[in-house]
Amino acid sequence: MKRLTAILMSCMLITCGFASCGSDDDSDSKSGKKATTTASAEAESELDDFFGKWEAFKVEDEDGEVYEDEYQGAPISELLRAEILDDGTITLFSYGGDEDESEWTDEEDGTISVEDEDGVVTIFSIDEDGNLVAEEEDATFYFKKVKKFTESETETEEDTTKATKEKETKEKSTKETETKEKETKEDTTKATKESGNGGFKEGEVDKELLGKWTTKEGGFDGWYEYKEDGKGSVYLDSSSIIHFEGDKIYFQTTELGPDKYTFEDGKFSLNVNGRDILTMEKIEGGNDTFDGKYNVTSGLLYDQYDKTYKNTDDYSFTFEADGKNSILGLNNCFTYSADGEKIYIGEGSSLFNNKEFDYTIDGKKLTLKAGIAQQILTRD
Repeated sequence: MKRLTAILMSCMLITCGFASCGSDDDSDSKSGKKATTTASAEAESELDDFFGKWEAFKVEDEDGEVYEDEYQGAPISELLRAEILDDGTITLFSYGGDEDESEWTDEEDGTISVEDEDGVVTIFSIDEDGNLVAEEEDATFYFKKVKKFTESETETEEDTTKATKEKETKEKSTKETETKEKETKEDTTKATKESGNGGFKEGEVDKELLGKWTTKEGGFDGWYEYKEDGKGSVYLDSSSIIHFEGDKIYFQTTELGPDKYTFEDGKFSLNVNGRDILTMEKIEGGNDTFDGKYNVTSGLLYDQYDKTYKNTDDYSFTFEADGKNSILGLNNCFTYSADGEKIYIGEGSSLFNNKEFDYTIDGKKLTLKAGIAQQILTRD
């Protein structure tokens, strides 16, 4: 579910990349290279500490609350486990038996990073007590090294259930088994035809869900909007990433003046070293001020989001400026249906970790759940 921070992080990575272009300070470069070489050697010697099996024993959420027994209904020891190998791979075992193998990257600063298929990066480090620490956008996980993963009650129950089912199946006649398989197949085919793509039903919306819902992720504010036509949008408070001050535009701490951009008749164009970074045109507000709403039409930012979040025919990428404040808008970037209990995502799988999740609405509070994950949003 939580994708706002991932979107903002991709914006931050882009701005960091182009901001460093054109540096010609040779002395700094040489001294930096020497320091990097030393740090790299030290970091490499610490990589061995990461290798092995790890089992979670503590979780600290984004509000600083610590959990040592259960977290969101799941035993801590079963919540997340990891096996890190010296061949560059890491396997994560999550609650319920899911396994996910990825590649880790040596960051050469005593940490390693892992990027999932949605582009979300998790940083792993070793603390002073020798524990593995995984920092995610909404929680920090602490792991202890083990020789063998603790056998969970869930796994034991599953093994017992499986053995019982196998025994019952063997006791049934071949004819009964074939009949049951045929009926199951017919029921599954019928359900699939009725439900469509993973339960998604075009045109089915819950009126209570309609509108904008506010949430906070990783210290950033954002809004999810569910529309009556079955399309949805995401808005992000990007003020700390990109904003205007006077006649300058700021990308984090990088200041770019009028010699880097043009602004005429409501069209803004920023180029760095001949590369299009951001081009956009005013759609709301006067042409004699930066304040207003723009339609982003090209540039590095446009390419990044267009490639990932253009999931409908009328998708658009907008930027709103108001003094030092700014908002990025991914308009109509996903489709959904809602039946009062579940939200199903039609188009826009790259935007969400889950294609479906449970939801409840209590006044101005919206609670989304998928497995052990939970997110709370509010309506203004």
